[in-house]
Amino acid sequence: MKKIFFKTVGLCAILMVAASCTKTTNNTYNSSINYNTLAGNIQGFVHLYNSSMITTPLLIEGDTVAITNNLTNITYKTITDETGTYHFNNLSAGTYSFVITKPGYGLTKSFGFELVGGGTVYKNFSLGQIPTENVVTAQAIPDTGAINIAANIPSNETNASIAIYISIPSHTEVSNAEGDYSCVFITSVSGTSTLTLNNFFTKTFLYNLGFTSGSKIYFSLYQVNTNSNYVSPITNLSVFTALSNTPVVVSAVVP
Repeated sequence: MKKIFFKTVGLCAILMVAASCTKTTNNTYNSSINYNTLAGNIQGFVHLYNSSMITTPLLIEGDTVAITNNLTNITYKTITDETGTYHFNNLSAGTYSFVITKPGYGLTKSFGFELVGGGTVYKNFSLGQIPTENVVTAQAIPDTGAINIAANIPSNETNASIAIYISIPSHTEVSNAEGDYSCVFITSVSGTSTLTLNNFFTKTFLYNLGFTSGSKIYFSLYQVNTNSNYVSPITNLSVFTALSNTPVVVSAVVP
């Protein structure tokens, strides 16, 4: 028996695109330097997940944590130790952004983290390993009141998470790039290599996204490890970065 679970991730909204040009200076972080008289510390763990379906993370060394002071635009970097812990000491009070990376894993970001100084604050992160298998085939099948989705994943991948990206109305393509999709859905497939979504993408839902009857809609399907994600400050939509290499893109006419 197959069990398919659905979880909506992100916001389906009108996209608002903003752009800025900034210059960032990259430096190796030195904890012995007091960067300001009003200083504080940030530390935490980076949890590594080899699969979206596991619950116990790995804690190992070698993850890169980069932190940027949003006022000075200076970026400092450090590496997690053998316990998966990172430390930034004697940081000046202010607002910071993070980027956490590890080879073979999707990156994650965090924005607008406030450090008031005078002590230590803690912030943990998760990274998901990039799936090595792609979605094999997919179909978008129009029905009277919805567009149904059918897909197959490799037979050895009977427990997997699938990301389905929906195109922006009037666009002729869709991908996982920020600003290139109107919505993303995550569904977990357990005990089967076949995914079937009937009456899920209803025409009412698609009309609310801005599609009209007779217009063309595109879907892009990836295998995904959902542990690497962040919310884009540009689109306010969830961004997943641990995605299989090659998506399957299908299209249909909205009923």
